[in-house]
Amino acid sequence: MTPDSPTGAASDASMELLIPLDGSPEARAALRTGVALARAAGARVHLLRVTVSPEVAGSGLGAARDPVAAQAEVQVRADAADDLARLAVRMGADAGVRTVAVLDTAPDAAAAILAHARARRAAAIVLATRGAGGAVAVGRTADRVLRESDVPVLLVPPAATGRRDESLADTRVARVVVPLDGTAFTARVLDVVCPLVRAAAYTLVEVRAPRADVAWDELTAGWAWDPPGIARLRVEAERLHRTEGVDAEAVVLTDRDVPGAVAAFARERGADLVAMVTRGPRAEPAAAVGRVTAGVVRASTLPVLVVPFEAVASARDAVRTLRQAR
Repeated sequence: MTPDSPTGAASDASMELLIPLDGSPEARAALRTGVALARAAGARVHLLRVTVSPEVAGSGLGAARDPVAAQAEVQVRADAADDLARLAVRMGADAGVRTVAVLDTAPDAAAAILAHARARRAAAIVLATRGAGGAVAVGRTADRVLRESDVPVLLVPPAATGRRDESLADTRVARVVVPLDGTAFTARVLDVVCPLVRAAAYTLVEVRAPRADVAWDELTAGWAWDPPGIARLRVEAERLHRTEGVDAEAVVLTDRDVPGAVAAFARERGADLVAMVTRGPRAEPAAAVGRVTAGVVRASTLPVLVVPFEAVASARDAVRTLRQAR
């Protein structure tokens, strides 16, 4: 067990997190959240910087290259390589995280990130977003990775990155809010989240819209500990406590704005991260990220771990196989 593994579970030396960087302050700051997960799980970090060359992309193919532009590209790649090497050393010295740094040149950054995740069998991808307020703010690269990834993607907004002079070892993920929808399938997201995040406390939350046949009273909006139907959530919380050894609680919210309610509650509860499953199959890219999940990503000022449909299905099958073996 690593010192920062609050669940008491053994660290996973085979786990690897892919953290793509693009040289921006947002990406560098989001690195802290990725390091916090790696420290808690005892995982290795794969730092990736993708530089896009016009020649590689095809815009300069077969044409005479501008020697000044060509030299500038060489310098950009050299600076990126030096930056990655320094970061890898710092992550080992400051946070004790084993780190591999790779510089790649490709015509498509999103495709390169996805390819590296598959090749490295990454447990998750950590990406910075550009801010709150719509898909454009997430960034085209992050949006495509989110839609096409078969592994969880942790999106870290600028508001969640803290001070930029903060040590890499200072960030912790202690409490996670996990929105569920009452189905057995979404509850299986915990089989993916717990080994990856290794938080000490979890809040399972279900948001219900007011019933049409019941008069709406603004005073009833909010969160409650003992509403009707909370028994199902409490069963999941008890299972989580029993199997993972963590503190777990169940909360039901009543609100018309489900994504907004989740984001606001996570802030009020003092959570460090929100984790939720997407519902759309990858065969339908436009629907790959569910409406509620996309809304939470837009509204949240906390990191959001988006777990794809496939990852939950695989975890469910693995748990079923383990139970049959016993």
